[in-house]
Amino acid sequence: MKNFLFILNIIAFIGVLLWFIFEPSWESGSTCGVTFAALISQFFWNDSVKKVVKKNKAVSSNNSQNKIDSMSQTAGDNSTQYQSGGNMTINK
Repeated sequence: MKNFLFILNIIAFIGVLLWFIFEPSWESGSTCGVTFAALISQFFWNDSVKKVVKKNKAVSSNNSQNKIDSMSQTAGDNSTQYQSGGNMTINK
């Protein structure tokens, strides 16, 4: 669904951009700016894009080890904490 909305947003931006090219005015210019801002915000706030950027940043900063500089977690009195540097499966 997110990919469909992203493609729909690209099509809308192209349409508004063509409108601005053929009829330059404040209305078409402001609409072009708003659709461009929506496209950029959708790109940056997409969860899959965040995961790729975060993964690339962690790998590029420390190629020999995949560790996190500082981790902190707290839990209540009657709880169990699990902390891992990677994927973890808990079976009950």
